[in-house]
Amino acid sequence: TIETAASGSVTGSDDVGGVIGFNGDGGRIQNATASVSVTGRRIVGGLIGDNRGTVITARTACDATGERRVGGLIGYNDNNGTVQTATVSGNVTGNETIGGVVGFNSDDGTVQTATVSGSVSGDETVGGAVGFNSGLIQTVRVTGNVTGDNFVGGLVGDNRGTIRDTFAVGGLVAYNDGIVKQSYFDEQTTRLGTSAGNATGLTTAQMQGQAARTNLSGLDFDTTWTTTSEYPALRALSETHEGSGGGDDPIQVDVDPSDLPGDGTSTEPYEISNVSELQAMEDDLDANYELVSDIDASPTAQFDSGRGFDPIGNFGDEFLGTFDGNGH
Repeated sequence: TIETAASGSVTGSDDVGGVIGFNGDGGRIQNATASVSVTGRRIVGGLIGDNRGTVITARTACDATGERRVGGLIGYNDNNGTVQTATVSGNVTGNETIGGVVGFNSDDGTVQTATVSGSVSGDETVGGAVGFNSGLIQTVRVTGNVTGDNFVGGLVGDNRGTIRDTFAVGGLVAYNDGIVKQSYFDEQTTRLGTSAGNATGLTTAQMQGQAARTNLSGLDFDTTWTTTSEYPALRALSETHEGSGGGDDPIQVDVDPSDLPGDGTSTEPYEISNVSELQAMEDDLDANYELVSDIDASPTAQFDSGRGFDPIGNFGDEFLGTFDGNGH
């Protein structure tokens, strides 16, 4: 198991990653943060080149460049490789099989609970989340710009696997020979009325604000997704969105303690990695918590319509659990 933060630049040929070139069977990367420029030829990823293990709670702002199988997080996700809870930004550029999270997601690969806001560009088989998919993609949100020449999709370029509970600002899937369920795309931003896999196209107004709860009815807004002033956000992730001035404005995500890793006991405390998860402590004052990363608390200035962070515990309603800062 590796917990890490990385910055700088990495250059290589094949199996090139900002932190790890090859993550083998049983390898576990948790609470990883990377801001790296990565350049290679084949199988290039902002965090990992070739992944056959597990990645949990990763945040990358990496520029990844290569020829084939290039991803903002992972170049090639294979042999039960799993990505769970990832926030990816930065620019991903290549020729073939290029994705915002994963370039090539194989038959037994999984990409679950991820958001992508960076730009993705390539020549062929290009996707906002995954270039080529024959595995599982679930609960993924893409708001970045995706461009290319052939088989270009806002979420996936070429799908032979399963996609469900997703949406993209761009068109969803370019080519589909798999399964697409409960998935949506903004037909105004892409000027496309249809998508391969029969994903549902909606107007921008239908996908934003409270209207999203009604129109994106296949998404679970009770436990997994939450509405914002713009496109919906994943509860498990602390999101930002593009404001009218082109900058990043903070969004508070309503997180329930049960959404967090762990179970709140003294042996398996809930794990907190961002300010929205920290705010969730007020919903279970008897549980045990631990901090797993440093926290930038500046977004709390916009919490609760500008009223800020809601103090945890009050007179007569005290916090009776435990909180371990772990040196963060």
